[in-house]
Amino acid sequence: MSELLPIRVRSLGGSISVAINATFASIVTLSFDAYNKAVTPQGTWWSFALILLLSILFVLMFLPETNGRTLEQIQTHFETGKIIVGCLTIRKRISTIPTENLGVRVNKKKLQHNQQMRR
Repeated sequence: MSELLPIRVRSLGGSISVAINATFASIVTLSFDAYNKAVTPQGTWWSFALILLLSILFVLMFLPETNGRTLEQIQTHFETGKIIVGCLTIRKRISTIPTENLGVRVNKKKLQHNQQMRR
């Protein structure tokens, strides 16, 4: 989660995400027994499997891949609205990012090395 949050709001954003995670974990834990009795054990696990599948699809389609990118590049993408979406297509698109226009300093040798490692 820390890769997706700008430095200026990282501590607050991290705290909020931990609080939301704990809240929903508590809801699932407290309601599991009643839900299990209401829809049978098979229905409970199939509904959890569906939620997991939808979560995986959401991550693959809407969250950017942060591997091989600096924090400044990620932050610039979020601030300008130019977000590379979908970790399935990121590897093809990352080599076409014009680093001169990002407003960040990029180590050209390191960038070339990272691009070669991806091939």
